[in-house]
Amino acid sequence: MDEMNMRVRQEKVQKFEEFVDRRLKPNLVDAITLRDKVIEKQKVFSDLKRNIVSLQKNNVTSLRSMVNLGSEVYAQAEV
Repeated sequence: MDEMNMRVRQEKVQKFEEFVDRRLKPNLVDAITLRDKVIEKQKVFSDLKRNIVSLQKNNVTSLRSMVNLGSEVYAQAEV
């Protein structure tokens, strides 16, 4: 009986390991990728907020900047 129980346990462990490898690990990789994208977007919005607060604090009413028009073509813009 002990040997039989041992085999059953080993089979269960093997099935669980296969489930982890086939299902959970790929899901984890996808979740980490999505999380990294969200963190990057949060950083962009945080930087934008910081810049807006700084402009408001310094009473900036106009601003000249270089704007990417696409394909690395830039033009001066006044905001």
